[in-house]
Amino acid sequence: MNNVITFCIMMFAILGMGYAQNSFTGYRDLRDFQVGSPGSFKAGLFGFDNPALLNYNHSGFDLAFMANDKGDNLLNFDRTALFVASNSLSFGVINNKMGDVGYTDYRISTGFGGRRLGFGLSYGWSSTRGDIQRSSNMMTVGTLLRPSSNLSLAANYSFSLDNAEAEYVGELALRPFGNEWLTIFADISYITEYTLNDVRWSAGFVFEPLAGIRLNARRFFDDNSTALSVNVSTGLSDYTGLSQIDQDNNGISNTFGIRIGGLDRTLIKDVFLNRYYAVLDLSSGIKYVKNMYFDNSLTLLEVLTAIDKAAYSKSVMGIVVNATEFSSSRSIMWEVRKKLEDFKKENKTVVIFLERANIDLYHFASVADYIVLDPLGSITLEGFALGRSYYKKLLDKADIGFEELRYYKYKSAAESFSREGFSEGEREQRQKIVDDWYELAKYEISKSRKNLAENFDYLVDNKIGIMANEAHELKMVDKFDRWNNLMKFMKEYDWTVGLRNIFNLDRYAHPFDDKWSDNENRIAVVYAEGQCDLNSGIQARRLSDYLNYCFEDDRISAIVLRVDSPGGDAMASDLIAKVISDNKGKKPVIVSQGQVAASGGYWLSMEADKIVAAPNTVTGSIGVISSWFYDKGLKDSLGISYDLVKRGKYADFGASYSLPFLPIGLPIRNMTEDEKEKREIQIRSLYSDFVKRVSKARNMTFDNVDSIAQGRVWSGTDAKNKGLVDEIGNLYDAINMAKDAAGISRDDEVQLIEYPVGKWLDWSQFFGGLFNVNIPKINEEFDEFMFLLKNNGLAMPVLPIDYWK
Repeated sequence: MNNVITFCIMMFAILGMGYAQNSFTGYRDLRDFQVGSPGSFKAGLFGFDNPALLNYNHSGFDLAFMANDKGDNLLNFDRTALFVASNSLSFGVINNKMGDVGYTDYRISTGFGGRRLGFGLSYGWSSTRGDIQRSSNMMTVGTLLRPSSNLSLAANYSFSLDNAEAEYVGELALRPFGNEWLTIFADISYITEYTLNDVRWSAGFVFEPLAGIRLNARRFFDDNSTALSVNVSTGLSDYTGLSQIDQDNNGISNTFGIRIGGLDRTLIKDVFLNRYYAVLDLSSGIKYVKNMYFDNSLTLLEVLTAIDKAAYSKSVMGIVVNATEFSSSRSIMWEVRKKLEDFKKENKTVVIFLERANIDLYHFASVADYIVLDPLGSITLEGFALGRSYYKKLLDKADIGFEELRYYKYKSAAESFSREGFSEGEREQRQKIVDDWYELAKYEISKSRKNLAENFDYLVDNKIGIMANEAHELKMVDKFDRWNNLMKFMKEYDWTVGLRNIFNLDRYAHPFDDKWSDNENRIAVVYAEGQCDLNSGIQARRLSDYLNYCFEDDRISAIVLRVDSPGGDAMASDLIAKVISDNKGKKPVIVSQGQVAASGGYWLSMEADKIVAAPNTVTGSIGVISSWFYDKGLKDSLGISYDLVKRGKYADFGASYSLPFLPIGLPIRNMTEDEKEKREIQIRSLYSDFVKRVSKARNMTFDNVDSIAQGRVWSGTDAKNKGLVDEIGNLYDAINMAKDAAGISRDDEVQLIEYPVGKWLDWSQFFGGLFNVNIPKINEEFDEFMFLLKNNGLAMPVLPIDYWK
């Protein structure tokens, strides 16, 4: 609706314009070169007729030449035209010859806007030969509205800058089937110096029965003449023949045209097909959202999308991966591995380069058909370990008191500060997670490298590091070489194919006019990353706004919520879960769980229609805990005294001194037994509420959920068996499930809209690199301490941060 209003405003503005001007080549004079009205055929005359059409010229560089002769003067061209366009900019020249005199029109055009609503501007001038009077300066203002794939409305206003003559043009085009197969059009033009009886209009159709073969007919009702044309595309060029006849079927003129440049639809799909290997360089790492500028890292979605695109490209024979410095979370590595496994199912090859690989990286690389190891490289199958630091003695020495308000066996988020080692529940659940990670790596490595199936455990327990030669003898790798020798290696491997960056598979931009408007299916991918907090971490306030927008936007068919969070503030978690539950049934919501989606991170997930996790995701931890830091003599050691007055029994609860120059302090006392009892009531109440919410969302009984809750973490595989998640898969699998739920075919392309958008710059990273300075980051344990201190005494669904870091 907003686009329609904007279009109408633009139309009124055009109709209200007035200028002093002179004569110029107008819309009616261009029919010798038009196979249809501008909006009915590709991008028209590249802005010469309506500059707003340049919004649909996304083929890169185009050059078109057209020549027109009159009547019997075949090949004795009276008019010639040259158009040069690069996306939204164009330059056009039309030369008119009339014996020894003539004139040439020049026009520079630009278009801007989107697929639904666009605008354009042209500036033109003329040169003359002989005694011909022409305007030397003119302008065109154009607009284009395509509210749907069936309807196109266009208008432009042209005027000379030298006298009062102007031209108004309006155009309507319809696609009954919503695609390029058939377009019906009508247009009208009027020059101000003529009467309304001189309004000229035409109608016709463009028929494209086969890709790139177009048959066109157009009737001009001012003189009852007809234009018939044929346009044939061979991909990077097309050819046009156009004839005009009068009402008695006598020839009026003939036009011949050729265009070269951008890719067009064609039946000859493989004429320019090259065979090559796609190159995927993972050395810069993978994350969810990257900065807009000065950030060369990759995002998970763009990597998975690129692999998926390569899988179905006829040109791509395989993928070569640089994993020499690849480092990412365990779940992301598995997700990319799974996508490469899907890629191989299309009978394509995967080659991965390694230097020094630990068990995580080798697990990732084992998917390859060929593993190429640096001649001085090594592989370490060290197994898996999960440890955490404990600070009880440190706090005691610092005279800081700490109370762990823990009532559930496995809810261990605060025990780093209350104990000197694992609690029974923590040791049990961590051992199970480690065992699951180990068995997953063993199974998938052995499946890909069958010769390792019998001696995998032996290699883990007896080899600290396996050097290149031994790795080759054990058939853990296939070749020796280095990434900087890639070109030579690939020529020896297969000299018949080339290499191309996986993010540049399309050498030529695909045609942009095959579908009008931007009403293609959209899926929103929304990231909830970090601790659950209202204003930091997942930034729940802002995240809820994004989700509400996605639910309200009719163009978005489904939502994929990517959760990578160890939990935190229950209010922040519930703010997101409530948005999902309030909009249940409005459109599908699929959760994709990353490295950690536990405690408050699971709270974020539970209301979704489906939950997808990686097998090594850490999820669950349905539980609540609280902790209390307080001063136990630190202020006395620092020489700080504190005094207060109060009214109310609990008025001094949490009263805290502050350190000079630092906004850090501790409560001056521990909780009383009365206060602990009240906190226990709150914790148990929130836990019961959490379990009830999960049981309702997951269609399970309270007792069933309670039996697998108690703060217990589960791997993705176990969580699926327990009913906490629905499927094992990666982010792309979640997107495909969203397609299914929204009734979109898996083969249909969708536009993926990501929220939140990246920051402009990471200033610390930018200046650190600029001055070759390593800017240190405070470690995760300190971040965890500050987070717990910030939420001191609150009941929270939170997980130890070391699961997530």
